[in-house]
Amino acid sequence: MHIVIGITHTEVNYENYPAWIQSGDRDVEVVTLTPENRVEFDRCQGLILSGGVDTHPTFYGSDVLDYPFAPEQFDEGRDQFEMDLFHQALERKIPVLAICRGMQLANIALGGDMIQDLETSGYSNHRKNGRSDGFHPISIAGNSLLYSIAGTKVDLVNSAH
Repeated sequence: MHIVIGITHTEVNYENYPAWIQSGDRDVEVVTLTPENRVEFDRCQGLILSGGVDTHPTFYGSDVLDYPFAPEQFDEGRDQFEMDLFHQALERKIPVLAICRGMQLANIALGGDMIQDLETSGYSNHRKNGRSDGFHPISIAGNSLLYSIAGTKVDLVNSAH
């Protein structure tokens, strides 16, 4: 069965995304999605919102541009492009996998807010510590899909941010 997955282009390690999603499966076609070829999204049966630079704060109602680890330059064009794709995916009811920046973008597109820097807001550091990723506890709602899969309400997750 042939399946077409669209992956939004990122300047950060893009080559890893197609390699991972295809994993040698010739039935999976990857389409790199950019504003220049947005019409290609019509062929896609799934969407991956890739990682990369933070979403511009104006998209979640903030005017604070100078925060710890803020990017030197934002990409509002990419932000808007990916939000449009995300909303189209919801309308078409196709699966979306949001990774890192993509999770932030999906949250914002659905009306969510952002904490620009966890540590300065009193939360734990989720960035890498040297060569190893950090871990932190999570709570899982008992009526959620994740609970039905994991079978637990509390667990540890990896976080490299």
